[in-house]
Amino acid sequence: MVAFARALANDARVLILDEPTASLTDTEIIELFSVLRSLRAEGVAIVYVSHRLEEVFELCDRLTIMRNGETVLTKAVADSHIDEVISTMVGRAAGELFPARGTATSEVALRVEGLDGRRVKDVSFVARKGEVLGIGGLAGSGRSELLRILAGAQKHVAGTVSVGDTTLPASPGVGRALDAGIALVPEERRSQGVILSATIQDNIALANIPAVSSAGVVSGGRIADIVQRGMADLQIKARSPRQHVGELSGGNQQKVVLAKMLARKPKVLLMDEPTRGIDVGTKAEIYRLIRALAAGGTTIIAVSSELPELIGMSDRILIMHEGRISGEVPAENADEEILLAYCYGKTR
Repeated sequence: MVAFARALANDARVLILDEPTASLTDTEIIELFSVLRSLRAEGVAIVYVSHRLEEVFELCDRLTIMRNGETVLTKAVADSHIDEVISTMVGRAAGELFPARGTATSEVALRVEGLDGRRVKDVSFVARKGEVLGIGGLAGSGRSELLRILAGAQKHVAGTVSVGDTTLPASPGVGRALDAGIALVPEERRSQGVILSATIQDNIALANIPAVSSAGVVSGGRIADIVQRGMADLQIKARSPRQHVGELSGGNQQKVVLAKMLARKPKVLLMDEPTRGIDVGTKAEIYRLIRALAAGGTTIIAVSSELPELIGMSDRILIMHEGRISGEVPAENADEEILLAYCYGKTR
């Protein structure tokens, strides 16, 4: 809001806003939109960049869609609709945003029994090889804490975590969890997932020292191989592996986090809000990647605040309420009403 006020202080005739609501509350967004409408009435031209399509349709007069650096559509908002925007950005119909399910096996990859933490209380569940297990709940329900505990990034006071037939020691730490095959893609990628001032190459190499070194000596050739493979597999758009991560788009920063974790070939990949702050085209790429990893035998456990996303990308959904699992439902039988009831601690 301070940055917005600073821009207004210059009596600008053209105001360019890049993802202005990413860190605002709902109340602040309402206030911002009110000011923007007043400025528009006064003749100020506003260029509004956002991945939140609902905001575009609520505020804007015209929309322009870009894909791979090129303009692919410009038209009046009144003559368009969200499904058209999604299909134009992604290159396929909106209903095809999520790949088909059906990669889960009967083999248990991760078993959690009686897990207790600061907020998490007596959580038990299993995740199967090749399964995409979605976890939902309201903010503060314990879903992110659960992932941090599983990844060894936060201590727990009771309960056990087993990968396959191996039970991890209590509060093993990130290193042991990684060695056991559990990797975490955190919610806050800019502060927890990448080093913004470092290059793509260094970010990926730092998370994979054993794979790029021998007898304590780091191999430039190995680093080049692992980075080239990661950038190609995830289609990271950058000038070169030596570009600083802070210069990339949010979607490409997220891909760097994924690349460095996938290079470890995890058995269980934990993803906290995997598509937060990225455009719908990159979301579609992430969904395809998640399903491809599951088809290859990786177990995915993904936390999301967006109920349609949980339903679309998951095989099975767990909902948390006040630190406990309040409900479980197969994704194919789920709808937002059922999930919301579990989010608020209700049973059906």
